[in-house]
Amino acid sequence: MSDFIRTLNVIKTHRDSSWLTDSQRRALAELKEALRAPGTVNLCGPVGVGKTFLAWTLADELDYIYFPHLCYFEQADDVDAVGVILDNGLSKRRFHREALKKLRFRGVRHAVFVTRQLIQDYTHYVELGLTEADVAQVRDNLASVGLFHLAPETSNLWHLINPYL
Repeated sequence: MSDFIRTLNVIKTHRDSSWLTDSQRRALAELKEALRAPGTVNLCGPVGVGKTFLAWTLADELDYIYFPHLCYFEQADDVDAVGVILDNGLSKRRFHREALKKLRFRGVRHAVFVTRQLIQDYTHYVELGLTEADVAQVRDNLASVGLFHLAPETSNLWHLINPYL
């Protein structure tokens, strides 16, 4: 197993809601509010701002099923959940519409699409950014489980996990 995968597994094992940054906490509150009604919400933001980490936390808190990609949802035999989170999606309108059809066909009433850019369709969205304070907190979180890498000034959290990316 690669060091990178091992690092991700340590993060998944030790994480909890206290690891959320201030930006992620605000986005989490916005997502929960938007998901009070059936429908979809687009969680968007550039690479390395913590969208996936936030999606894992949201899935835990709302008892949603997290799928790292739409293809895993398509391959799932039975999706018996209040909602789903589809990560690594495309922001194209066509992709969104096709995914909506698949969700409706399977009876999914709530969904979060995680994308790098805003989906160009009519859907609620929450944009996640990254501040210096967020980066500092993530450094502290990683150090608390022995995963601190000395990375240069960064605006990408992936560089804190693996500085060779």
